[in-house]
Amino acid sequence: MADGFPGRVITFGEAPGATLRAEDVRSAWPDPLSFTLRHDGRSLPVRTRLNGRYWTTSVLAALGVALAMELPPERALETVAAFEPVAGRMNAVRQDGLTFIRDDGKAPLWTVQPLLEFVTEARAPRKVLVIGSISDYNGTSSRVYRRVAHQALAVADEVVFVGPNAKYVAKLGSDRLRTFGTVRAATDYLQTALREGDLVVLKGGQRADHLLRILLARTTTVRCWRTSCGRSTFCDDCRLLHVPGGP
Repeated sequence: MADGFPGRVITFGEAPGATLRAEDVRSAWPDPLSFTLRHDGRSLPVRTRLNGRYWTTSVLAALGVALAMELPPERALETVAAFEPVAGRMNAVRQDGLTFIRDDGKAPLWTVQPLLEFVTEARAPRKVLVIGSISDYNGTSSRVYRRVAHQALAVADEVVFVGPNAKYVAKLGSDRLRTFGTVRAATDYLQTALREGDLVVLKGGQRADHLLRILLARTTTVRCWRTSCGRSTFCDDCRLLHVPGGP
C-alpha cells in the first residue's frame, strides 16, 4: 500500500523494519498486555489495561496516529496506560470470587484462535470457556463447531457450548464438555457448577446469544430469556431484562 504513496508512511507491527515495532509482548492473565516499543533508536515500555496479545496491533495503530500528529511519545503512552477495556471486548468482571472475561460482543471465527491463546496463557486455578454462536466462516457448521470444541478442550478445564449450534458437539464424548440449547439452561448449570477462583471466559455474538445474562443472573433476577431478540444492546442496558419472555 505504501508503494508510490507521496505522503508520509508510518508502519507498525513486530517486523524488524516497522516504524513502530513491538518486542517482548506479554499478556498472561492476570497480567494485562505490555510490551517494549522500539522507535527511532529508543526503547519505551508500554503498559496497558487490555487483556490479550492481539490488542498489540490496535495499540500500535493508536501510537502511530499519535506519532503522525507529533504528540510526545510519553504523553501517548500515558493515555494508552489509562485506557479501560470496552464492554464485551475482553473486559474483566469480578463477582463472588469469580472472574469473568467478556468477549461477547462479536464472534467471527477468526477471533476464536486469539481467544484460545489467551486462555492457554492465563493463570487460574480453573479455566471455564463458554461459547455461543460463531459467525463468518466457510464450510459446514458441524465441522467448524467440532473443530473449535477440540481446540477449546485442549486449553480449558471445562467447555460449555450454548445455543442451537451446541448440538454439533454434543456427542464428542468428553466429561469436560457441556452443551445447552438455551442461555437459561446454561445459566442454571453454571450457577452451581462454578467454583471460587474460576476464570470464566464468555465468547459469543451479542445479537445472537446475549451471554451476559449468565453473569447478570448472579446478582439480579433475569426474567428475559429470549433466544433471538435481535437487539444489539447489551442486556444490562436493556429495558427488557426484567420483562418475562422466552422459553
